[in-house]
Amino acid sequence: MPHRHFARALARLLVTALLGGAVAAQTAAPAVTVESTSPAAVPRLAETAARALTELVEWLGPLPVQSITVVDLPWAASTPGKASPGTVATRFRWITPVRDLSAERSLIAELARQFWIAPVTDATAPFHEALVIYTATRAIHRVLEGRHFAAPRYVGGFVSMPVRSLMLSHNPAGRGAPLGEFDEVLHPGDAAWRFASAADGSPARRASVALRTLERMIGWPAMQQALAAVRERAAGSPISPEFFAAVVAEQRGVPLQWFVRDLVRSRDRIDYAVGTVTSSGSNGAIRTAIGIERLGAGVFSGTDRPRDDEPARTIPVMVRFADGSETRAFIDGRDQRSDILIESGSPAATVAVDPDEMVLVDANRMNNGWVADAPSDPVGRRLIASWMVWLQHVILTCTALA
Repeated sequence: MPHRHFARALARLLVTALLGGAVAAQTAAPAVTVESTSPAAVPRLAETAARALTELVEWLGPLPVQSITVVDLPWAASTPGKASPGTVATRFRWITPVRDLSAERSLIAELARQFWIAPVTDATAPFHEALVIYTATRAIHRVLEGRHFAAPRYVGGFVSMPVRSLMLSHNPAGRGAPLGEFDEVLHPGDAAWRFASAADGSPARRASVALRTLERMIGWPAMQQALAAVRERAAGSPISPEFFAAVVAEQRGVPLQWFVRDLVRSRDRIDYAVGTVTSSGSNGAIRTAIGIERLGAGVFSGTDRPRDDEPARTIPVMVRFADGSETRAFIDGRDQRSDILIESGSPAATVAVDPDEMVLVDANRMNNGWVADAPSDPVGRRLIASWMVWLQHVILTCTALA
């Protein structure tokens, strides 16, 4: 058993012993009932629902219902996704290999929606939908980690081909940001049962990416505590981004108006890029000048401190040199252009803005890096990269069929 599971189980035992089981009973996950005509679907959906509800209740607090009914929709029924209090619907296809977890992803997304069902206004609906998208994606990675493979479908979607070499939810998670979008969470984007549209470019989609960005900055434990506190204080009332930011700011002791202003409310494109890199000097004394440009009108400030004060260190820039050494500098995301001057013993080999993928709201990560002596034909590089990706998919598909 992993150490974190052991620690979690031990904590639950201590709470139960000290409080006589009152807290444990209050936060118990609802019972699950599965209605399906497929014998293979019942155990899989029941297990996934139980695990997902256990995690979600631990993250967000209890649900007002005592039981959840999972309905496996027939083939001719409409697309799953709609959830009402105590009832969720998914679709378990007839040909579903054990490594195809599309039905499980859909089920987890609908269970996450249960925790945010509340009356909404036109002003708060996009942020409510963003909370659903963010929570559902986080829960999918948590519940399915270590066994979550890509499974493209062919022959009109009837035949699934899981690809064991393409893991979607790694265990343990990698250094970079995990996959942020699943079709089962986002499609159909304009369904009537959503709080607001989740189509590409919609306010809900942008706000969901803003929530993922905030998690990358403050960490999941702080984000989980904030979500639980927001849900508890809202008590079924509409949740605005301003309310959410106020709760997080209270917990962390740092104002978060920038989060609402720059990431949620703003519709301006955020795009940071490596502009210029020049090296001069010799004999182990080389000066490297780097220019980082803000191409879009959007701003990632990361702070509410006035710009007249000392520049904020919000966006990291990593520089690797030809001798293998590396260093980091930081820029203020509010500046139109930031100039960095570094003295080193060898010239710069690569430059990367936001190397740890913290600023997920950056609209174009293709221009976040610079490599010395790169080919001069960017169109050719993109064509070669596209062909290599296509060839990779063909090889992986053939491997799965073997």
